[in-house]
Amino acid sequence: MAISASPRSFRSVFIANVAESFARLLIAGPDSLEKRSRIAHETSLSQRALFWGGDDKVVVTPTPIPNEMLLAAKNALGWSNVLTLSPGEPALMLSSAIRDDAYLYGNLSEIIRKSSGISLSAYSSTDGYCDLVRELLKRGFDFDTSEIPIDRSRSIREYLDSKVGFREIASEELNNGSVKLPEGHICTSAISAAKAACVFLAKRQSCVIKANQGESGWGTLILKHGHLPVDSAHYILAQLEGDPVWESTPLVVEAYVEPALNVDTAFPSAEVHIGSNGPRVLYLCLQLISSAGEFKGIRFGGNGLDREIGAKIREAALKLGNRFFREGYRGHFDIDFVIGKNGCIFALESNMRRTGGTHIYDLAQELVRAGRRPICLVSDDYFRYSDRLMPTNQLFEQLNRLLFPIEQKNHGIFITHVSDELPVLGYVAIGDNTDDIRALQHALYKSLALL
Repeated sequence: MAISASPRSFRSVFIANVAESFARLLIAGPDSLEKRSRIAHETSLSQRALFWGGDDKVVVTPTPIPNEMLLAAKNALGWSNVLTLSPGEPALMLSSAIRDDAYLYGNLSEIIRKSSGISLSAYSSTDGYCDLVRELLKRGFDFDTSEIPIDRSRSIREYLDSKVGFREIASEELNNGSVKLPEGHICTSAISAAKAACVFLAKRQSCVIKANQGESGWGTLILKHGHLPVDSAHYILAQLEGDPVWESTPLVVEAYVEPALNVDTAFPSAEVHIGSNGPRVLYLCLQLISSAGEFKGIRFGGNGLDREIGAKIREAALKLGNRFFREGYRGHFDIDFVIGKNGCIFALESNMRRTGGTHIYDLAQELVRAGRRPICLVSDDYFRYSDRLMPTNQLFEQLNRLLFPIEQKNHGIFITHVSDELPVLGYVAIGDNTDDIRALQHALYKSLALL
């Protein structure tokens, strides 16, 4: 844990409670290697918070941010006042760990006391985070809390973050616009979901079953017409058994939207921030999605998103943002979309938190401030570099020649998280175009002997 002996003054505190946001899912079910790997990965994703909000900040993560990553970011971006903190022991529930760790809580309290006008925000306004904020306010600390849902609607985040909540709200707000919802049903049990899926399949329509609370593709079952056993219902029920993500009902069953032929540009997303004056679209981007529906990363720039489509997505995101604002939600959220083969745009879900694109957007803003306007950025949040774990210092030695800025030019790689339990890292590659990005990725694989 990096600690300042005499706390300095800062502009922002970021609580990177990524794993905490999905704790109910992560801890469900019996112990297994897959379960431990999920927890380890979600915990390491918190390191992306290093790139939130620029300089003059404190970043609190459940495990320490590697010094090599911090130094590389500070050198590339010119930061001089960044402090990283973490509990004495790794913590899935970061907000409660902050309250329970006297040393960390004391330092954080002192930082807030010394920093006039400081803001406090999190990856997600979980109940634990809201409790932490409430305790600090009760003790008389003065800080900005504008990203917390207003008191009368504390549960609104969980409702809007669910597949059912989004479908109910979006069906009201998007019923007459140029962005649609896929045909679908809300089902009260796995059996009724299987039946609804079979109705789609009988009409030669592929479909998807969605868990009410999922994450990055976990809780998404794509059922392709013509690729299932004759007894589809039993097959579907077997797929839904044993994984805790399907244990909570209701479930949503929707028509599967065949994405546009250029799949790299078929999954746009919009991140929005809701403050005291309402919603503001921060950015539009393209999501990189696997054939199994799993989130892989984000792409900014590179002439990927059609201008007319972007305008329609922005309009839909603002319409939903205004509804969320009226419901009492405050803070970040995103809306994920898919562009079908016929060019129609469909809204798929909302995620009521900072997202897998927030750190890339904030990093781009920092590069602009440094006079290095980026043209194309691509992220990978799950890059498995080997079958064995490599020490972080060795990783950075291997990749040093690829770190941004290469030869002081406007391209290179930022390492955004490194797992200390899995041979996995995350990165953002920055270049002039998609060909430049591919060359950087090729060099990354070659440096780690993956070719």
